[in-house]
Amino acid sequence: MVENQNKIPLIYGLATQFIRQINTFSHKGKKIGSGILCIHLIGQNSKITLGEMIEILNIPPSTATRITDNLVELKLIERRMNEEDRRGFRFSLTKEGLEIYSRFQLHQEHFNSVIGKEHSTSEISNFFNVLQTISKNSNILLVIN
Repeated sequence: MVENQNKIPLIYGLATQFIRQINTFSHKGKKIGSGILCIHLIGQNSKITLGEMIEILNIPPSTATRITDNLVELKLIERRMNEEDRRGFRFSLTKEGLEIYSRFQLHQEHFNSVIGKEHSTSEISNFFNVLQTISKNSNILLVIN
């Protein structure tokens, strides 16, 4: 069991390492950074809207717009008029965006296999439940009264 005083540094270390890896993500010399998370969401749901991405990723609209504008400029995603609501857009992956999505999926599968060798399905499920609880309560994680 992790001692109480070591939990915050552990969480901080994991978050820092994850953010560093996301921010350095590139493909064929194109810096993608956190755009990989949008590519992942679009790959999972080819009819996703900007509003849905904002909600899932819990990011400000301006950040989502900046990221998607960059991905459009890099020709990794396409922005299309939403036929159901003409005020909004839907996104789809380009051929190159699909290559990146596939590569990211392979990384995820590798991660899952490495973790699966060391931990049971129940342990992994419990871990992700704890991460969800941390995420839901992240606003109080570092509050000092």
